[in-house]
Formats: sequence, C-alpha cells, structure tokens
Amino acid sequence: MLTMAIFLTARKSSGFTSSDRAGEKKGRKTMTNEQKKQTALDAFMARKAEIDEMLARLQVLSDEHFNVVPDEVNWGHVGDIGWTAEQLRGITDRAFGEGEYAE
Repeated sequence: MLTMAIFLTARKSSGFTSSDRAGEKKGRKTMTNEQKKQTALDAFMARKAEIDEMLARLQVLSDEHFNVVPDEVNWGHVGDIGWTAEQLRGITDRAFGEGEYAE
C-alpha cells in the first residue's frame, strides 16, 4: 500500500501523464505494429537459439554418459539422471501436448 502511494506521488510530481506513455509529449515515436512484430520475432529467435545451444550441450553430455564412468555408477548417479529425465519429460510433455498437458 505504501509503495503504491509513493509511486502515485512520484508520478504526480513528475508531471507524467498518460499521453507521455504514448510518446506524444516528449517527441518520441510510438512503435508500429510491424516494429512490434519484428521485435517479437527477434526475441523469439534469440530464445530459440538459446534452446538449440542447450540441446546441443545436453547431447554432448549424454554422449559422454553424463560424465559418469560406467564402471563407477552408483545410486546417486541414478537419482541424478532420474531428476534430469523428469525435468525433460515435463518439457517434452508440454511441447507435444502429452502427459498432464494432453487434451
């Protein structure tokens, strides 16, 4: 409640108006729908690149048996890889509409 009061007081004293938000008072141009779309596309592609990089790193780790020497596997390793599988299952279930996301 106090935070909101401080915000409203600061907003009033700054002379900020709703038209400032649209950029009318300050001479700022508002973003066109095409610019917003391009910005969203850029952000989407950046996130996709992050995912692609993570998937590539996970594949390398899997190829290396998650850095576990096969002759030294213990139940802790089983728990670790089980947790990883559960996390990935949640991701794939959501992506493919399976499991709890199935309709």
